Amino acid sequence: MNFLKQFFRDLFKKARSPVVQDSVIGTAQFKGKSYFFVRKNQEVFLVSHDTKPENKYSKKVTFSAAISRCVESMRDIDALEISQTDCAMVCTIKEQDIYKTVYLESSDDLHYRCKSIVKNPDGAASKLVLLENKKLALLTSVDGEICYRDIGTDNNVVQYHKTSIDPRDDSFDHAGLSIVGATNLDDGIFVVYESSYCFPGYQAHTFGAALLAHDNLRHVHWRAFYDEVPFWENFISRKDSDMNLKTLGSFFSTDDIKIFFYDIENQDTYFVKLHQPYARREVNNQKAYLTKHINNPIMRPNENHPWECHTALNPGALQIDSTTHLLYRAEGTAGLSVIGYGKSNNGLNFERFSKPVYIPRMDFEGVNISDYIKKTMTLGSFKSGYNHYSRDQYSQGKHHWHGVEDPRVTEMEGQNYMIYAAYNGYQMARPAITSISKEDFLCQKWNWKTPQLMTDVPARHGAGNKNVVLLPKKINNKYVLFHRVWPHIRIDYVDSLEFGPGIQYLKEVDLIPARGDSWDSHKVSISAPPILIDEGWLVIYQGAGSQDRRYKVGAMILDTDNPAKVLYRSNYPILTPGEWYENEYKTGVVYPCGAVLRDGMLNVYYGGSDKYVCLAQSPLQEFVDKLKQDPYEKSKLKKGKNIKELCI
Repeated sequence: MNFLKQFFRDLFKKARSPVVQDSVIGTAQFKGKSYFFVRKNQEVFLVSHDTKPENKYSKKVTFSAAISRCVESMRDIDALEISQTDCAMVCTIKEQDIYKTVYLESSDDLHYRCKSIVKNPDGAASKLVLLENKKLALLTSVDGEICYRDIGTDNNVVQYHKTSIDPRDDSFDHAGLSIVGATNLDDGIFVVYESSYCFPGYQAHTFGAALLAHDNLRHVHWRAFYDEVPFWENFISRKDSDMNLKTLGSFFSTDDIKIFFYDIENQDTYFVKLHQPYARREVNNQKAYLTKHINNPIMRPNENHPWECHTALNPGALQIDSTTHLLYRAEGTAGLSVIGYGKSNNGLNFERFSKPVYIPRMDFEGVNISDYIKKTMTLGSFKSGYNHYSRDQYSQGKHHWHGVEDPRVTEMEGQNYMIYAAYNGYQMARPAITSISKEDFLCQKWNWKTPQLMTDVPARHGAGNKNVVLLPKKINNKYVLFHRVWPHIRIDYVDSLEFGPGIQYLKEVDLIPARGDSWDSHKVSISAPPILIDEGWLVIYQGAGSQDRRYKVGAMILDTDNPAKVLYRSNYPILTPGEWYENEYKTGVVYPCGAVLRDGMLNVYYGGSDKYVCLAQSPLQEFVDKLKQDPYEKSKLKKGKNIKELCI
């Protein structure tokens, strides 16, 4: 009789219980593999999401009695190994309309014992990270800020500490933050967080990243600056899609990061694969790279020439027949930046002219500056270089802090076009263009055409335009110009190379972006005129990462007929600043302005530490073959398995 009463009582209870939809409710990382936690028929399973049949895996997960009754409300599971035999898990449950965070442990990754249950202030997801001292920390968000607490002996005593990762009103991460994942690197604790929001018409997912100190999670070693690009972002318009994505968690491998999502409406899983920037800061010898010449620096300041006794740097390059020509920036005792010239029959040893071949002559280069600019602007604002001269020397009329900088040279239509940065000493440097006939250039008759400014005065800091490069061939009967308005490479197509007020200024038609998750996240720009090869346009570009701000070098191959289409792009830098001559004067600078092909070699000429001219090179075919290991694909959302396809 008692048996029948209990039977009908349980039956009535089940009839009254709401139907809990099967769902993906979390992620795990065990033995270098990633898994989903799936709730099905009010049970939880640990499931592989690998598409290969031999890697399919599905096992039921059990919980101690205190938690097993809460499976229907369980979500945001995160689990990881804490030793060779033990695992840890954290999840969120809801009891009597109160969110709680549960911490559990297991000796086999399938049977979990509850160690603590504490109130969850915001019902936010939590993630675990194993610290250097083998202790566990739990990261979550409280009032939209990323916080942490230690997992200690008394887990029922809760004290959350702020990490200094909070929303920033003037940045991409202005909405409330939530934790996505964390991992222990040699450099610190790497954190991925989300700043996302939904409106009736769309859903936006924006991700940031940061590096916390090993021994003090309150200290932030690095976080993308407020005005930099997000680590990754995704935008869903309700007009185009009915997806309703929930971020599940992340999987960290050596070089990559995967972030997983679950579409609540359609029960599909999604993921995006991103770079691990701290693993991609240096050259990878298995990929495309340049070798620094043993005789570097190949050009030094010349003490016998007062105009270049302080610096000789940032050379533009041309290869005409068997001669390599360099036009390089130089600074001397006058406080001017000018252009010097050298030529070489072997690409290494250069015969240099005793006088500069291009000197400032226009007001936008600092000659005859208007009194209005002098009165309203500050001398030395926005200067790049000119660090050998003091303000006292300027007041005595000994120098002027202005000039022509960083030339790039393109041979085209019987002309050698030189585009450079013009600095008047007060305003942000602006790109200017001049040209000389090829005939005069080879005869060293420096009959330069009157230069023209290619942009207006920037309206604000960060809007300046530099690093302008002319493609050596017209596309669809238009000149193609690459330029940088921070932080991306912009592309313009123009009918003529006449510029100035009332004529035209550079604009953006196409864009090649900085990558928020990679070594080139802070800013990118084309370094030298592209070189036409069988695969397309070979491009050498410079970039700096948000993590260390050092100038590095990368490579791309662009489509021959559509230079806005990137076919290949180096996922690791091809050149980084590690030698003394790249750190002596200005730390961490390799800055190329010229690249040529000579005798089957790719020769890249660059400035080292804003003081020297250097050479890095590679056999062309070997370089291209390795670069083609990195086909370019923007990081985008990809569809994984539907919950019905997961092996349960």
